[in-house]
Amino acid sequence: MKPPIKMKTHILIIVLFAFVACKDSNTVRAPIHSATMKTTDDSMSSFLYNFYSFYIHKSFEEDVSFRKMQHELHTYCTPNFLRTILEDDEIDSDPFVAAQDYYEDWRKTMTVQKSSEGRNVYIVCLWRNEYAGKDHCVKVFLAQVGGKWKIDNVEALHT
Repeated sequence: MKPPIKMKTHILIIVLFAFVACKDSNTVRAPIHSATMKTTDDSMSSFLYNFYSFYIHKSFEEDVSFRKMQHELHTYCTPNFLRTILEDDEIDSDPFVAAQDYYEDWRKTMTVQKSSEGRNVYIVCLWRNEYAGKDHCVKVFLAQVGGKWKIDNVEALHT
């Protein structure tokens, strides 16, 4: 016996609703209290998530400096941005995270989201300040160098 057309329509609506409800946005988020990352097909979001995971982890090593990480940073940053960082002797906050301190939990709570400002602009939020009710985020500008995406600038966001 064939199901009535009305029932087929209801099933189709439910399937479409489920599909739309489950569709992910351009956000790459590491859920709080979980070491796994929710991934999307956006290679630039994944690139930034991998960089910030590496960078936060590396920041906990003893005697770490931009000069000592220069080789690794060259992989992730444009030559111009890296030169700007290495030449600035009076950095009062970290240029990648816009903060003076680091926390290992940031690897679990950070999000990476495409900005509406442009094709190569992303917002990386590292933690939520529950007291102020705001996220601590930076705006990351990417540029292609030799066919590879690299960080070209980072600006603090005051949300």
